[in-house]
Amino acid sequence: AGNLLLSTGAIISILPAPTGFSYPTLSAWLPNNMVNAFALSGDTLYLGGSFTSLIEPSSYTGYGVLLSTTNSTISPNFPFINGIVYTAAPDGNGGLYIGGYFSKVGPQSRTNIARINADGTLHPWNPSVNSTVTAIYVTSNTVYIGGNFSSAGGQSRNRLAALSATSG
Repeated sequence: AGNLLLSTGAIISILPAPTGFSYPTLSAWLPNNMVNAFALSGDTLYLGGSFTSLIEPSSYTGYGVLLSTTNSTISPNFPFINGIVYTAAPDGNGGLYIGGYFSKVGPQSRTNIARINADGTLHPWNPSVNSTVTAIYVTSNTVYIGGNFSSAGGQSRNRLAALSATSG
């Protein structure tokens, strides 16, 4: 982004934008550590703190990434997860099940459990679990989960549940 100037001493200056350009919202840019001070002078916002860089929105991965085992690159197709992922298990078709404490995977609502296809898209499977999922074990037809929940797939289940791998 040409409108950011990084300097030593961890001070960021957002310079005046060219005509027709609009700034990204400040919440979209994420510092890699604490912001302790800011000051606005005209059209320039100065940030200071213990950070050394800002992460561009397109670089932010959320709470999960898919890494290539051959070249250690991050998959650009993996959806953004808005909370903590505690566990993951292969789905047997190149994708995976994830569990944790989150409410969205990509733009879709998913409550603490989700299935991601091999191509990185979100699978329609959506059983919804009312609290944290910390363990997943998958067989051909069943997804076993454990955690701090009392409801899974619309049924009362206390900390342990067996979900249909097809319907949830």
